[in-house]
Amino acid sequence: MIFDSYLPPFLQANAFNLREATQKNSRLALPRSLANRPLMQWLRAGLLGVVLGSLYASTAMSQTTTGSATINLAGTGFSIIRDQERSSGEFPNDLNRQDCVDDFADYTLNIGADGAPLTSGEPKPTSVLFRPQVTNVTNRVNTIEIWVTDGSADCTSQDERGSNTGGRCWLVAQSDDLTGNTVEIHARPRNIMRGNGIERTNIPTDPSEDICDNELFNQRSLTFYLLVINGSDIDTSTTWTGTIADNTAPPPPNNPEAQSGDERLFLNWSVETGQEDTDTLGFRFFCVEVADDVGLPATNTADDDAVGGNGGAVETGATACVADELIPGDIPNTDFACGSSLGRTSREGRTKILQNQQRYAIAIAGTDQIFNIGRLSELACGTPEEVTTFFEAYREAGGKGGGGFCQSSPTTPTSHLLLWLLSALGVLLMWRRKQSSAELGEGQ
Repeated sequence: MIFDSYLPPFLQANAFNLREATQKNSRLALPRSLANRPLMQWLRAGLLGVVLGSLYASTAMSQTTTGSATINLAGTGFSIIRDQERSSGEFPNDLNRQDCVDDFADYTLNIGADGAPLTSGEPKPTSVLFRPQVTNVTNRVNTIEIWVTDGSADCTSQDERGSNTGGRCWLVAQSDDLTGNTVEIHARPRNIMRGNGIERTNIPTDPSEDICDNELFNQRSLTFYLLVINGSDIDTSTTWTGTIADNTAPPPPNNPEAQSGDERLFLNWSVETGQEDTDTLGFRFFCVEVADDVGLPATNTADDDAVGGNGGAVETGATACVADELIPGDIPNTDFACGSSLGRTSREGRTKILQNQQRYAIAIAGTDQIFNIGRLSELACGTPEEVTTFFEAYREAGGKGGGGFCQSSPTTPTSHLLLWLLSALGVLLMWRRKQSSAELGEGQ
């Protein structure tokens, strides 16, 4: 038919098959009395055109999607690998300052902070692992790039990823290994927390630890864009939005004080109004041993050479409470941790077991919900001392009695005295009751 000549070659066979079907199938074939009428021929041609047009459109769409990559990032496709894993209730998908500090090497190189190969038991660096499922990849020049933004930027836009200074996305990882359905890509926390600076289109190979104190990241919600790139075009993309970056802990408390206890120090502190951080989880204590005279208050002593020869009073200066390992305003070394107190409104606590008669300098730092440790407060000094109870002091002074009822035995003088007192009290009560009964009878 002439109608067939207007069809693309790959549809002519389909048109022939459809025409044959209409002639053989009684449901599609027209009555012979109407088949040769011009109007019916046009209607049949129109019907055939509609059917073939739909077939052409569906075939064209399948051609445009066949061979294009698809990418999916399921819930298990994102994780943060740490030497000490967090539980599900400890915000395991969020990044804190310690994650950044622990990113001392590229995880995939299997080396330690000193650059030497990792040995058994040695801590591994922290890494952010993406495991997207990529299918239908036919072009081997495809790469996956991972971009991140801490705002509302759309990282599929070239303007946001370009080298111009106005872009709000920065590149953190990439891979050209798309063999297999699941691809593993490691991103370094320091590259994530470096922000959209000048080098945002490059991936630093040796990012500095200074990045970890970037004050821009205070409870910032991140959006990761996984882009399958074919040349300069994006084949497909997906996002991950379940991560917060926060490297800023609560400010240090004020006015720390330390009081002596038996093998402990009891602490109290204050937080000024307006200084409270709603993200505060609690407070941690840090202790170091110091000399016996460190942090002692000023005292008055007698001076035999004073005017008049009567030993005039001379004040000796107070010694500051200081320690080289604990510098107020610095991030503490967790090796010196010696206790904690939970709660945003907590204002007191006690240390773990310390050594009696050993003087300590102690400082306090706030912690937040994802375990950032803040900067140190001013220092307080104290010395744990054995506590002398009343009964211990009584016996040291020469007392012969036992140390209270719990330490008495039936054969001790104290127990005999107690029984005598109870008997006397019983007799007194009975006598008093008889007296009351007599007086009541006389009154009647």
